[in-house]
Amino acid sequence: MHKRGPDREKNLSRESYFSEKYFGMEQLSSFIHQIHDISKMSPKSIIEIGIGNGFTSSFLRRSGVEVTTVDINENLDPDICAPISEIKNHLDSNTSFDVAVCCEVLEHIPFEEF
Repeated sequence: MHKRGPDREKNLSRESYFSEKYFGMEQLSSFIHQIHDISKMSPKSIIEIGIGNGFTSSFLRRSGVEVTTVDINENLDPDICAPISEIKNHLDSNTSFDVAVCCEVLEHIPFEEF
């Protein structure tokens, strides 16, 4: 079993996010629930923290939502590459979003950093 945490997460290859696990019904159902719950709020803009394989952000962008992505892993090509604790350093002080999305991320952060 691989140890979770920021060191592992920031170095995972892009291909890791397109493994069999990501095509399983449990993972695909998770994406569907994320998109459904987000769309019920009718946001014009969101910030997605932890983009994974980009399924959710891609779908939302194609539906007309302005999406800003954030991830610690530069291999995923996020709009902002930074740990969750440094996001504010990459945004203007007047930047706002209708919805902030952070799915399947917190389990990768050491408890001491909460």
